[in-house]
Amino acid sequence: PVHIEYGVDRYAMEAKRIVDVLDHLLENRQFIVGEEVTIADFAIFPWVVCLLRGYNAGAFLKLDSYTHVKAWCDRMMSRPNVRRGMQHSYGKWDPNK
Repeated sequence: PVHIEYGVDRYAMEAKRIVDVLDHLLENRQFIVGEEVTIADFAIFPWVVCLLRGYNAGAFLKLDSYTHVKAWCDRMMSRPNVRRGMQHSYGKWDPNK
């Protein structure tokens, strides 16, 4: 693939903007809609995981700096069926990756 700096910059900034919105949303709640997990969490979670595991973009996007998103990911991964689903797609889940 051809590396086009404009495209990389544009979509990296857009991904960071969306994760930042999510981080602010999760600042005062446990899950996307409130204190209970909903379909919204199950719909959004794989996208965040894809940034980490699919694109391996965690360091590039500085995803560790989004503490509320990280805590939410940990809460989601503490659910056995979510963990099983992610292992199906990404292999053994290491929370430190």
